[in-house]
Amino acid sequence: MGTVPQARSWRPALLLLIALLSAGALSAAPSDPPEDEAYFLSLQQKGQLIWWGRVQDSVGRWYDVWICPGYAGPTAYGWEHLKASGRQFHKYIETKKYKKLAASSGHCYDWAFQDCIGNFVLRGVPKAWERYLNKAAERRQRRVFGSALATPWAVVEGVADTLFRTTGGLCGMTLGAVAGTTVVPAWYVLDSGVAGTAILAGQGLVLPVSGYAWNTLTSPVLALVGGPRPAPSRADGFWVRVVDDKGRSRNRLGPNEVAAAVTWGVLMLTEVQPALDRSDNLAKDTEEKVNALRQASTREQQRLQEEADRLAAQCREGLGHPAAPASLLERHREQLTDALRRDGKIAEADIPRILELIRRYPPPLPPPAAPAPAGTPAG
Repeated sequence: MGTVPQARSWRPALLLLIALLSAGALSAAPSDPPEDEAYFLSLQQKGQLIWWGRVQDSVGRWYDVWICPGYAGPTAYGWEHLKASGRQFHKYIETKKYKKLAASSGHCYDWAFQDCIGNFVLRGVPKAWERYLNKAAERRQRRVFGSALATPWAVVEGVADTLFRTTGGLCGMTLGAVAGTTVVPAWYVLDSGVAGTAILAGQGLVLPVSGYAWNTLTSPVLALVGGPRPAPSRADGFWVRVVDDKGRSRNRLGPNEVAAAVTWGVLMLTEVQPALDRSDNLAKDTEEKVNALRQASTREQQRLQEEADRLAAQCREGLGHPAAPASLLERHREQLTDALRRDGKIAEADIPRILELIRRYPPPLPPPAAPAPAGTPAG
């Protein structure tokens, strides 16, 4: 046990070394260039805002302005979806579309003629008759009561089954044939055209034109009177975002940011983590105690339950009658309730408890008295 403190004596020194190295990296990293404190955008930035929807500061950082889509963005968006619309219409000259059409129609015909007519009707009707007649023969052989009517009843079942299968099979065949001949071809004829037209109209024309209109309303005004010029400290991550030269959110931290994050993490490890460790240990210790208490409580409950069962069995032994069926007691529950109320010595609050005990431990009841012979005078 005396070697444990010595084994852990390296931890403070290691944390101190990491903090010093992180601080050294922070001081050695090139300092950020000063932010542009001018208010109005330069002439070049005005053009960037109107065309691209983003501006570049004096050190090369790009800032995307959310409210200004620019003209380049909607143009690229519209062009991509015009090409997507063209790809939809191009499917009409590809063989893949018509192969899918033939396969889907073939599935419909298979279901109509093979499943509905072949399996359900032509093979299903004889199997049904065989099943019904075999069941009738079995009843006659076992001489079941009323077996003389087994064969007529099997004929009735066979006729009803035949009518059902014939009607259902013909309806299914009709639906499958209609779907394979008209519905499926109509779908494959219209799907690419509808999709291509929707993309062309919505994403290829309406949205880009809306972007042009909105940009015309906002960008020139902001380019003229908007300010102050964007800077890292004035980028909120939504209205103004720092992006790369393609307008994409940056995917790497700068050297100063990495060094600051490492220093902060080491500080949290030395100052905050001990409190979190104590909290976790307390939660673990509490859970262990609760589990132990729950297990002890379960064992005690089981012991008391076994003792109650034993006492009930002892009370039943001396009476010499079998326990009453639970269904009998449940069926006459109201009669037992009325008898308990008429007793006069039983509190109303104890009646439900007695009924529950009777249900849980069915009482040994004597056999019912034999009925009096017919003609015997009462009394």
